[in-house]
Amino acid sequence: MSKISSLRLGATGIAVLVAGLAGCGGGVTDDSGGTAERLTCLETCTPSNTVNPDQLSAHYALVSEGGKVQAQAGFNTGDDPRFNVEVAGGDKLRVVTASGANTFHIPSSGGIAGIIAAFPSLLIIGATPYLSDVPSSATTLPADFEFVRGATVYKSSVTLPAPFSITAPAAGATFPMSTRTLSVRLASGGMAPENQAEFKCTDSNGNTANSTESIPVATIAALADGSGYAYTLDLGAVIDTLIFTTTFPRGAVASCDIGLSVTLQNDGTRDARLGSNTRVFAQQIRRVSFALR
Repeated sequence: MSKISSLRLGATGIAVLVAGLAGCGGGVTDDSGGTAERLTCLETCTPSNTVNPDQLSAHYALVSEGGKVQAQAGFNTGDDPRFNVEVAGGDKLRVVTASGANTFHIPSSGGIAGIIAAFPSLLIIGATPYLSDVPSSATTLPADFEFVRGATVYKSSVTLPAPFSITAPAAGATFPMSTRTLSVRLASGGMAPENQAEFKCTDSNGNTANSTESIPVATIAALADGSGYAYTLDLGAVIDTLIFTTTFPRGAVASCDIGLSVTLQNDGTRDARLGSNTRVFAQQIRRVSFALR
């Protein structure tokens, strides 16, 4: 475990928990810059060993985007929704799978960019989560997040959903601007995918609209050969509600670049001795980009 203390940040570094949002930006956090010595807190971090476990809310996520599997963790206490607790004073944090136990660290690139997203009802953004790369070659992955104090282990468990791929639409595909519904096919996957898309649209006069929106599944069915699932998304309904700039007179929507994220999530089981706001979940996330012209 790295030595951890606190840093002060300006308003852009505030870690905000927002209820009722679809997990915008969720997924694997950049971990390419090495390990930081300190946890980022808006104000002084609270050492975990000064907090009773039942007052400690843990936020655990196990995430894969088709490559590595990453475990993420963050902690808060009291009414402050931000990550405000550092693992300190002899407390330890680890994630345990069939491959063994893995410790956590803080990414040096984490600062104000780290994200933990609990699709669809919880978003903690702006804080640096603890991270751990989890070795896995299994199609599903049971994992235990263990917060350890002395001889006591507080274990919260979750299983990563089976991997899947997006077989339609094809990456880089272009569809007519008149397209209202999008057909999506998943190889494997499950019957309850969450769909979110980033829209970057331009109208015929040069006004623009940029927005990230959740898109409900209109219909879904298992493919006859058992290879996966097919469903449709109502793109038109979302495009109709986009708010465009007003630099020029409003024109018809002429083009959209769309990045679709599909998420399958399993909710886990928290250790009942931790705070009641503890959340445990696992996500498989896949992405594809296409255009309307």
